Amino acid sequence: MVKPIHQLRKIIKEQEIATLGQKNDVERYHSYAELSELYDDYHDMSDKLNQSMNELFDLKQQELNASLKALQSQTNPHFYYNTLSNIIVLSENNQNSEVIQLCHNLTQIMRYFTDNSVARVPVKEELKYVEKYLYCMKVRYQESLVFTFDVDSVLSNIMIPKLSLQTLVENAVKYGTDCIPPWKITISGGADQTGWYIIIEDNGKGFSDRSLSKIRERIDTINQTSGLQELKIDGFGLMNVYIRLKYMFVDRLIFEYGNTEKNHGFVKIGCRSTHKGMGDEL
Repeated sequence: MVKPIHQLRKIIKEQEIATLGQKNDVERYHSYAELSELYDDYHDMSDKLNQSMNELFDLKQQELNASLKALQSQTNPHFYYNTLSNIIVLSENNQNSEVIQLCHNLTQIMRYFTDNSVARVPVKEELKYVEKYLYCMKVRYQESLVFTFDVDSVLSNIMIPKLSLQTLVENAVKYGTDCIPPWKITISGGADQTGWYIIIEDNGKGFSDRSLSKIRERIDTINQTSGLQELKIDGFGLMNVYIRLKYMFVDRLIFEYGNTEKNHGFVKIGCRSTHKGMGDEL
């Protein structure tokens, strides 16, 4: 009886959340009915634990989506105020065509921001509204703001958390305009054998040492905490983007941030491929 008991002890000791509910292909000792029953009872318990974990996971996902909806409803109101102010100025200057275009973009942006029916969108969909947002900011800053898009079309249908790129671009505008203009925002992206990536870069003063240290500390805390993380409804910032990307791509997530050689800020997101080529990744 020693060998089957050792086998069962080994199975229990090596049990992980990812393997709950999986049957272990081990030698069965039918001559000991009690041991066979013990094996069966253990597997029944594993199945029930797996079911409970899945139910808990689904519940946590619902909570995460609820937090996302609340965050979407709180997307920077200053953007709306400033855009409405720009519309007033354009109207006073009889720039009717500009007013129409600005109102059209603002309406579409507001509809996109407040649509709670989806939590993930294709890259091309997110970029479409990022461009509309930057158009509105361009009306505000005029020639002081320059933005460019250089994202490979191969990334178009990759699914990402909604408003993730939007948030990173908003941050680039917010912190990248804290210097002498012109202010440049660059959104680039591509794919190779290792995976795909998108980079948002500005030509501002870059991340301070204190900011970089704080970001690293918060990311370390998130990575060391098991289970789904809570989205803080006190700002739609970098950490909320990281949490949602981490939840979606897990260990394959690419999330880099810092300063370029010219000390300009950048954030790079993406996903590493599990294949030799991109294949089904795109």
